[in-house]
Amino acid sequence: MEEQSNITFRVIKQGIMANANFTVLVNGKSVGKINFKKELTLPFQKGIQKIQFKVGFMTTKELQVNVDGNDKIIEWIYGNNTEPYIVGEENTKIKNTADKSLNDLNENNQSLNSKKAKKPKNVLIIMLVIIIGIVGGISLSNVFDDTYNTNTQKETLDQYAGLWVHYSPHTTGAEMTLTLDGKGNFTEKTTVSEYNRTLVYNGTYKIENDTITLYKDGSVHSKWEIVNNKLLRNADSRTLTEYRKK
Repeated sequence: MEEQSNITFRVIKQGIMANANFTVLVNGKSVGKINFKKELTLPFQKGIQKIQFKVGFMTTKELQVNVDGNDKIIEWIYGNNTEPYIVGEENTKIKNTADKSLNDLNENNQSLNSKKAKKPKNVLIIMLVIIIGIVGGISLSNVFDDTYNTNTQKETLDQYAGLWVHYSPHTTGAEMTLTLDGKGNFTEKTTVSEYNRTLVYNGTYKIENDTITLYKDGSVHSKWEIVNNKLLRNADSRTLTEYRKK
């Protein structure tokens, strides 16, 4: 008989809907329901399993799990725009993302160097953009991706730079902070006291009109409406979810 492994599915509260039921999807098919107090454990054969969580009309991004003979726990923090993750491997994923960003930057630099002899004017233009970006407050990493901050006014970025603390009247068991560095980079931390675990998300942000958009891995992480320079409100949520500047 082929070896099996157990996978436990768990959802953590970060918002309202205390009595909500969440559907667990494996390879696109429902295998059961869970809630904030009830988890689900099922056996699986070795191989790749595609995991998702669904509540109402919303379905999370797909998480591919390699069933390799070891038991695993899959968690999802509801209400925090996070993706499902394997407990114990979330820090590895963050490290891999950082390594990939560094490799992409190195590849871009190598590509520029290889074309230097053929297109000297283009190289000079790119160097000028980098210099302007650094002086204007845009970090070097943001110059090379598609999500760099389009608002280059340093005084505008400075208004919102610093530490922000998450607030929701329905949030229990989790604390969130958001740090904006004033150069187009953000760090979001979620600490779940019940499981003594901290998740860290890094990415870029841009300010357009009255909205701050956070990007992670090239995709929109979340959007925040600027109420004033001390208060941000979740633009994607129908509930009261805010960041208040500390």
